Amino acid sequence: MDPVTPVQSVVPVTPLTPVSPAAPADPAAHMTVVGARLAPMARLPRRLALFITALFVAVHALLAFAARDPGSSLLLTAISFVSVSAAAVWLGLSRPNRVPLPRTFSIFALSAVAVIVTSMHVSPLAPGPFAHWHLGAVTFVLVVFSVRGRLGASWLAYLVLVGIVIVWAMSYGLTAADGVGLVLRHAATLLAATLFALGLRRSAEALKVLHRERTERAVVDATAVAAIEEREAHLARVNGLARPTLDLLARSHELDDELRAECLLVEATLRDAMRGRALFLGPVTRAARAARIRGVKVTLLDDSGDAPPAELAAVAAAVAGELSVLSSGRLTARVLPADRPVIATIVVEATEHRILMVTPGGDIREG
Repeated sequence: MDPVTPVQSVVPVTPLTPVSPAAPADPAAHMTVVGARLAPMARLPRRLALFITALFVAVHALLAFAARDPGSSLLLTAISFVSVSAAAVWLGLSRPNRVPLPRTFSIFALSAVAVIVTSMHVSPLAPGPFAHWHLGAVTFVLVVFSVRGRLGASWLAYLVLVGIVIVWAMSYGLTAADGVGLVLRHAATLLAATLFALGLRRSAEALKVLHRERTERAVVDATAVAAIEEREAHLARVNGLARPTLDLLARSHELDDELRAECLLVEATLRDAMRGRALFLGPVTRAARAARIRGVKVTLLDDSGDAPPAELAAVAAAVAGELSVLSSGRLTARVLPADRPVIATIVVEATEHRILMVTPGGDIREG
């Protein structure tokens, strides 16, 4: 732009602080969504899990010892109880929601020990109502595994349990059907847990889809709001810069030199706002206006896009400082893209030609 005639400013123009480029707000930082990462298995609070585990151990201690058949071995009963209780405690204290396979097989092994040891001293025909307490205990462990995502492993372990019970029944002269009858009712319990786990998984997936849709909608809404705010900010900036001069033009009968110079200053400032948005700061715009009045050609460019440098204040201070001492010539200040070794360059063409470079740390060196 050609230098303008030095005149006293007719209408003071106060530059506005530039608005950052429109960017969608992060909905996750402002929305409280329960289960943002929903797992397809049930997750109990730790205290509740500990309470259920303790209740399991206490109840089966009563079933194993208080209702023990007088003919059964106390030592073997204790071994069975400790084995299945250890399996339950280990499962209850497991932090991962989906129990790892090595731990799964270890817990199943403890449960199998409880079943095998009990089969060594308790008859399948024992008349006591809780003589076969170990079958219910192991089934409860399998139920927890089903709810926590190990459906296939739970049913595989149940088939192993059925096989052990059939061998146990046949060793006492019963048939395989009699052995199946001892654990058939427990299959219904495991089936109910399986259906519950499948329903829970489906509900969790539906909630994940709903959450994703809500997040995407929030991003779209935030982007639209940011675009509207950015447009309104630009309109307000143009209005603040140009309206006083336009009003003055509308009231004037003729365009004199003073008003023509003011129009050129306003036009140059609007160009700075569009081409050098990162540098459209109060100190720079005031220094640029004063320099243009003195006859300096000023060009402000911003190539940083949506990633202005962190040390933008140092760049603005350097540009304003150079403009304040120039009385003639040309100054071109450019903010560079983020992947450059320097964040900005200032080219001064006056009595001497100089190039200043601003480093990412805010230091200024001559090129």
